[in-house]
Amino acid sequence: MAMSGKTRGFIALLFIVLVAFALRSFRLDYDFSNDEGFTCSMVRYEGGYWGIIKSTLALGEPHPVAYYFALYSWSELAGNSEFSGRYMSAFFGVIAVAACIRLTSTLLGRKRRSIAVMAAILCTLNSFVVGHSRDMRMYSMLLAMITLSTAFLWTAAQQNRIHNQKRIWAQFVICSIVAAHTHYYALFVLLAQALWFILFCASQHGRRKTLQWLISLTIIGAIILPWLLVARGVLTGYYGFGTMPTLGEAFAFVGQIFGVGATEIEHADLYTLIGGTLAAIGCIYLLLAKTLTVNPYRLGAPTQSSSTVKPDIRAAALLIITIIIPVGVVWWLSQTRPVFKDRYLIAAVIPYHILIATGVWALITTSKWVPSGSRTRNKALSTIGPNLAIGMGGILLVGVLGSLSNYLIQSMQLRKGAYAALGQTIHHLSTVYGGKQDAVEWAMNYPDYGFTCALGTPKYWVLPPKPSDIPSSDLAVQEMVTRQTQRVLFVPVHDLSWDKDNIAVHALSKYFTPIAEVNAGAWPVTVFSRPRPESLVPINAVFQNGCILEAASIIPDIDGRLVEIHLRWTGDPTKLSGDEKIFVHVMHLPDSVLVTQLDTPLTNNDLKGQIHSYGIHLPNELPRGQYRVYGGLYSGNKPGIPRVPTLVGADTTELFTFSME
Repeated sequence: MAMSGKTRGFIALLFIVLVAFALRSFRLDYDFSNDEGFTCSMVRYEGGYWGIIKSTLALGEPHPVAYYFALYSWSELAGNSEFSGRYMSAFFGVIAVAACIRLTSTLLGRKRRSIAVMAAILCTLNSFVVGHSRDMRMYSMLLAMITLSTAFLWTAAQQNRIHNQKRIWAQFVICSIVAAHTHYYALFVLLAQALWFILFCASQHGRRKTLQWLISLTIIGAIILPWLLVARGVLTGYYGFGTMPTLGEAFAFVGQIFGVGATEIEHADLYTLIGGTLAAIGCIYLLLAKTLTVNPYRLGAPTQSSSTVKPDIRAAALLIITIIIPVGVVWWLSQTRPVFKDRYLIAAVIPYHILIATGVWALITTSKWVPSGSRTRNKALSTIGPNLAIGMGGILLVGVLGSLSNYLIQSMQLRKGAYAALGQTIHHLSTVYGGKQDAVEWAMNYPDYGFTCALGTPKYWVLPPKPSDIPSSDLAVQEMVTRQTQRVLFVPVHDLSWDKDNIAVHALSKYFTPIAEVNAGAWPVTVFSRPRPESLVPINAVFQNGCILEAASIIPDIDGRLVEIHLRWTGDPTKLSGDEKIFVHVMHLPDSVLVTQLDTPLTNNDLKGQIHSYGIHLPNELPRGQYRVYGGLYSGNKPGIPRVPTLVGADTTELFTFSME
């Protein structure tokens, strides 16, 4: 027996939801990003619900607490791993797809279920939506809650059965409150909803419906307002780390990420144009089509208001307003501070998908809603419309899939275990100097919460402590010197909003010397050193060219596989030929097998009696036994590269001996 259209539609929607779940739950165990690390630290270390509230206010966190509360509750059950933390976002991402189906069906009626299918496909495959549904942040929760809020508002505004109205209005209130406590930008969508109800519903549904809406709005405001008052300092003091685009740039950007996706692809402008054109066609269709809109819940015979074109006009208005108002308000705010960011706009993405899907449907059914003419004209419309729908929809789908493919490829390349590798390297490089307190510090030029969340609560310096804060960076490094720090392990993080001028490196280089770079998985770690002058041992090796190696300090760092070298030279720079080079050899005894070496030019600056520091990497596979460190000079440009002998005729000078157990 053939399946009914209703059954086929249900199977199609179920399949889409399953695909959405697969895309959002695929490989969630990669390392936390910095923002995710901040989320993790808020949930893991701040002391429960009350601690989250206090930290949100104290840290100036520009997002409210509902998501953190939900994640804290979830982590109590599922743990704090990368997978479990992101799984909640994936769950809300799937709910958002289901909410897209619900909103489309309630807006346009179940007779046009195909539009819901197409909108759900766009929401499922859009890399912008998928990416934020796999991120341990609040954006998928915001999208799900605000979409359900809009769907319940529409249903409540259209609903006439008294025993259902209270339940629908209650659902609208709950979703709106949760959305507003998830992200402040949800308030802009609630503003758009209120404007839509005033313009298109209040005068048509009578006092009873308007009173119900006002009561619901009062409840929402009464619950939201206290938190807004408490957090007003955060709201007014947040500067933002987004952009400040023109109005045209803002809506062009929105058209691309909403219609195509967030990853860069070729011909993105073409795909964006097609998506925008389909959305415009969808608007025209809803505003002009003379299609009978049946009440989606089949509550009896259609009333006058539900059997005319008016419901479609109201649907078009709701979709357009819930896109333009949030995006427009965010753009307006960004003209005074850079708060325009793609993820903040996610609450408006599903209405755009519905308009695109409606545009495809409008082209497919052109002959049914465009005013009729001659038989030839109608036949042409019935051919051209579907062909355009297939062509434009197919091209847009290629762009969406291309963006999604790029995102998935990037996801496969995300680091797993990189923080653990960095932590291990930091530990190995910190055991030198006998583990003496404060002798080794480590620093980053950005507050990386991902590392904090992955490895607990390590103590490290942030240079600069605030974005572009040069004086505070200098003071921090001076404090290290006061504490007699001898080694700083610097991990650079490339974030132009914090340290675009290499403030950290400049501050460290005033007192410390970079002697080596160690790769810790995906992280480069620069080792800065500052020797203690009293640690140098007198050498007094006088070379025949007048150079004197007065003292040296050799510090073997077995765990870090690094030999730290500090040399102090004096001499007459005028006697240098210009091709002299310093060599330091590490030899394995008793056969004097060369293990590793340093070669560096001897310059006039080296002969001023100051301490110069270097580093030599030791092989990972280092045999046991004794090692001896030798140093000297050689002429790099002379035939045979001869060494410069000392006054006693030796071509090397013994500097240090150490053992590898």
